[in-house]
Amino acid sequence: VAGNVVVGIRHRAGTSYDPRSVWGAAGILTYSTSDSVHVNNTVWGSDAGISFANGTSTIVANNVVGARTEATGDILFGSDTAYKNSIVANNYSGNPGFVDPNNGNFSLLLNSTVIAKGAPHTVAQSFQTLYGVALNRDLLEAVRVYETNPSIGAAERR
Repeated sequence: VAGNVVVGIRHRAGTSYDPRSVWGAAGILTYSTSDSVHVNNTVWGSDAGISFANGTSTIVANNVVGARTEATGDILFGSDTAYKNSIVANNYSGNPGFVDPNNGNFSLLLNSTVIAKGAPHTVAQSFQTLYGVALNRDLLEAVRVYETNPSIGAAERR
């Protein structure tokens, strides 16, 4: 899961919601996986951020989670074992300096705190090798080089 903007994933009004559950309305929910990757995503205005419900391990790096609508959490794991076997690095909670996130503009302002603060990653090389898909552009077609400190979140700015 790389380079996505996910907005407004919420539980249905009038239904019960357990903020401790990893199976809730997360912007990104993965389960029954091993060696999954969640990198350079922006989750905004959802009940929870990124939820790894069950599986053996994952990488959660360089993501922004902000404007959560529930007290659930930014990054959730279904078990301590999965958390201990996973890599969680360089994620940001809140608004790092988006132009206008409430109107869908997740471009980074010139003074954003996440510019070039991401951890280098090989996800782009892996996608190119496995699927023939190039991940060298962000949501606005700006060049992103994962191997040399990309910006955190779905938008890139250098």
